[in-house]
Amino acid sequence: MAQRDAKKAYQSRMQQQERLAIRYLKIGQSSQCPYYKGIKIIFQNYKKMFASQKLQLEEVNQEKGIPFSLSDKHEKDVSGEYFPNERIAVRCENIPKRTNIAYLCLFNNSEWIPVDWAEIKDDTARFEHMDWRNIVYLVGYYKEGRIIPAAPPILTTEMAKHTISARPNMQKKNKMRLERKYTEAPIIIFLRDLLLDGRFQGSNSPDFKNTIDMHVITQRPPGSYLTVKLDTVYKFRYVRFLARDGIRSDISEVEFYSPSDSVNPLKGIPMGNPPVDGDNSHRMEMAFDGDPLTCYASANLNNAWVGLDFGKKTEINKIRFAPRGDDNSVREGDEYELKYLSMDGWVSLGRQTARTYFLEFSGGPDKALYLLSNLTRGREERPFTYENDTQVWW
Repeated sequence: MAQRDAKKAYQSRMQQQERLAIRYLKIGQSSQCPYYKGIKIIFQNYKKMFASQKLQLEEVNQEKGIPFSLSDKHEKDVSGEYFPNERIAVRCENIPKRTNIAYLCLFNNSEWIPVDWAEIKDDTARFEHMDWRNIVYLVGYYKEGRIIPAAPPILTTEMAKHTISARPNMQKKNKMRLERKYTEAPIIIFLRDLLLDGRFQGSNSPDFKNTIDMHVITQRPPGSYLTVKLDTVYKFRYVRFLARDGIRSDISEVEFYSPSDSVNPLKGIPMGNPPVDGDNSHRMEMAFDGDPLTCYASANLNNAWVGLDFGKKTEINKIRFAPRGDDNSVREGDEYELKYLSMDGWVSLGRQTARTYFLEFSGGPDKALYLLSNLTRGREERPFTYENDTQVWW
C-alpha cells in the first residue's frame, strides 16, 4: 500500500513537471533553456518514470562511456508525442575507429549537451522527432568525456522547415561589430526605449527653475553604458535625469563628470521622486551606485526624475548613463573573447578590452557559428551567426 502511494505521488510530481515543461515549450523559450526541472525540453522531451527504463544505447554502443545527460534510466523519451514527423539526416565526417554512435547536442551556456543519439549507418546519422523552432544543433562523437564535432553546426528554421549548415567559409572574412554576448529579450529592448526623449538637465535652483538641457536622448540607447561628451562645460549645483511625460523615470545608472577628473563620477546627495510602490530596491540611490543590475524607478508618471545635489556649483563636461538591462551587453572596460566553431572545436579570433559599448573584430569566417565570452564577469552566452551586419541568435 505504502509503495503504491509513493509511486502515485512520484508520478503526480513528474506529470506536473512535464506539464510545466510543455508550457515552457509553447511560449517559445526552448532555445533559451535546455533543461527545466530535470526534464530535457528541447527537441527531445523526456518524462520521468517511476520504473527503470531500458537503455537501448548501452546495447548498441560499441565504445565505453555514455554521456551523463542520457544515462538516467528513469527517463523515457516522449518527443514523438510533440514532434511526430520532424526528422533529419546528417552526414558524419572523420568518423573515429570503433565509433557507431553520433549524438545530437544543444548548447547550455558553456558546452554542448547530448540530448539524443543515433546509430551511424553509411556514414549518416538519422534523428527523429525534431524541434525545428530556430535552434542550433551540433552532431558529435563522445570521446573521453567531451563532444567532438561530427559535422558543422545545424541551424533549423521553423518557417521553412529546413536546415542550414554553419560551415565556416575561410575564403570570405567578415568585419564584425558586436554589442551583446546573449540574446536580447523584448523586455530589455522595451526598457531601453523608455529612455527615449529623456533629458539630462542642470540648474542652480533645487526646484529646477530655469533648467538647461545638457543632453536629450533622441535614439534608442545601447544596452550598456553610453558616454556623452558635452560640447559645453556647464556649471550647476543641481543635475537630474527627467523622463518624458507619461512614463516613470526608470534608469539603471546616471553619472556626471568634471573636466578635472574623467575617470571618477561626481558625488552628490541623491534627490528626486520617491520609488515606485515605496520599493527601496528602486530608491533614487540605486541610480548612482555603479551597479548596472540595480535601478531607480519613480512613482511619478509625469515630471518623473532623479538627480544629485553637488552642494555647490560644479563644472560638468561629460555624462555617462545605462538603461535597465541584464548586463549581457558589451561593457566598457571588460575583456572579451570571440570564437567560432570549426570541425576541431572552438577557435579563438582573439581577445579585446571594450573601449565603448561595442567591439569590432576582423577576420571572422563567413557562415560560421560564433560565441562571444566576457572574461571579466557573467556566465550567460549564446551562439550566433553574423548576417547582414547583425548578430542572429540561436
